[in-house]
Amino acid sequence: MKNFIPINRKFFNNFLWKERRKFNRAEAWLDLLQIVSYDMFIKTKIINNKVIEYGYAQYPISISFLEKRWLWSKGKVRVFLTALVTAQMATLSTTQGTTLITICNYADYNGQLQSESTVTDPPKAQGLDTSKEIKKRKNKEFIPPTPKEIQNYGIEKGYKIDGEFIFNYYNENDWYDSRNKKVLNWKQKIRGVWFKEENKIKENINLKNRSWKVGFSVFHGNDTDLQNAKKEFGDKLIILK
Repeated sequence: MKNFIPINRKFFNNFLWKERRKFNRAEAWLDLLQIVSYDMFIKTKIINNKVIEYGYAQYPISISFLEKRWLWSKGKVRVFLTALVTAQMATLSTTQGTTLITICNYADYNGQLQSESTVTDPPKAQGLDTSKEIKKRKNKEFIPPTPKEIQNYGIEKGYKIDGEFIFNYYNENDWYDSRNKKVLNWKQKIRGVWFKEENKIKENINLKNRSWKVGFSVFHGNDTDLQNAKKEFGDKLIILK
């Protein structure tokens, strides 16, 4: 297709693009073009425990998100976004307290490559996928967990982990891991990375959760203390709890 330089989206996961650096304005614009949604399906992203929906040519952003991503100052980010809106390259809107950026005329940047040397049947109407195709797409779509879900999963499996920290760690990178691979199964990722020996929940063997009585005296201690008392006092010992 004329006027297009085809770039596989894997390029943006390459270590060269991921290299930590201060973006110039062209790189920042290219970054926005690649992070917005490029298909017609409604997507969701959890931000501050709220489910934010966004569609074609859109993506939820914040000044702090772009500031960290591009290594810019807050003022520079604001000026850049204002310039895009003024030039009618993008629009900004708010939903549930979150800013959505929409790229104007996104089809000009996201055209479908077609062979110009062959004639094919007319393409199917876009956005009219069959029910099977929609179901297949939904099954593949990754829905990120909430910080609480991460926290509870750790407890369920016997590990004390920081759900808020882990959520922010992946969410700020659009759920790509440290090897620039997309997280498809968050539970598997949590088990493999965050379930460490030092994070295991250990029972406090010194917890004094048992009580017993000998004569008029009441004692408190743990299971070991109770067993030792049984040996010493025998039938004179009455277990209270």
